[in-house]
Amino acid sequence: MTLSEDYWKLLELIGANRKQFDIYVAEIRSDFYFNRCVWEKLRRFKNYLTDYKYKWTGEISEETGVLLYAIMRYLKPSTVLETGVANGISTAYILSALKRNKQGRLFSVD
Repeated sequence: MTLSEDYWKLLELIGANRKQFDIYVAEIRSDFYFNRCVWEKLRRFKNYLTDYKYKWTGEISEETGVLLYAIMRYLKPSTVLETGVANGISTAYILSALKRNKQGRLFSVD
């Protein structure tokens, strides 16, 4: 799966280098342990909500998670503020990128 053209337009706005982003996209997609854990967590969360008749799980798409990861890797921010954590999928992508950057702090507010 490749990032959609809409995402590439967004990346152009921040002056992103497409080749470097391709490296970051491949990096997170090849992290099988991370992906298995994140999407297994989401599956369990959806099952839990189904038991209580909730339909909305608030998850982001895999494509959006990959984009978040690549942006964090590219920009290497020292501080990230996340508003609305829902079930934590976006948080996991951001934290994974910050860990690989070996810098940065995430503040999440729900």
